[in-house]
Amino acid sequence: MSRVRDLLAECRGQEGAYRPGRRLAERSLAAWEARHGVALPEGYRAFLREVGDGGMMPGHYCDFIIRPLAEVRGGEHASTPFPVAADRLRARMRQRAAERWPAEGVLFPELVPHWERIDQPPGCLVFGQYPSADALLLVTAGELRGSVWCGVCHGVPELTRSGEPVGFLAWFADTLDELLHGEFGPVR
Repeated sequence: MSRVRDLLAECRGQEGAYRPGRRLAERSLAAWEARHGVALPEGYRAFLREVGDGGMMPGHYCDFIIRPLAEVRGGEHASTPFPVAADRLRARMRQRAAERWPAEGVLFPELVPHWERIDQPPGCLVFGQYPSADALLLVTAGELRGSVWCGVCHGVPELTRSGEPVGFLAWFADTLDELLHGEFGPVR
């Protein structure tokens, strides 16, 4: 959280700075969780409580947006386990490294039917969008709970340089850092 605070302080007052919404009280978070039968991942909860309930940063092509909790999509399916397990993620990423990006453009074909049926996989929330307008997903149930995915190509995980899934606070800090200091786009 300290890296997030430092980056927010650095951009404060700049034109095009990230502007968080009002912070959420614990009782609001608990009420949302009770209504949807799921506990939000800890990093995301901390963000909502200590930084703000959503926010945005103007972009050249499109804005970087984190939606307020009341506007996220997928709450009704948030407690269903996410269809990709940790072993499948590791195996697919090894395969991708050996073969490059799949010719059909879809890294996890098992996610396609979910996008076609409910416009996102179960076990996650669509919480925002990159400046490229690609959807941002936070896994809320299953082995990859707490990881951030991008909606491009029916779902691509955000990963560290060593290939581990990235949690919400680390993802937000990396993204904000890149938007402030360089070209956009976390390492994939």
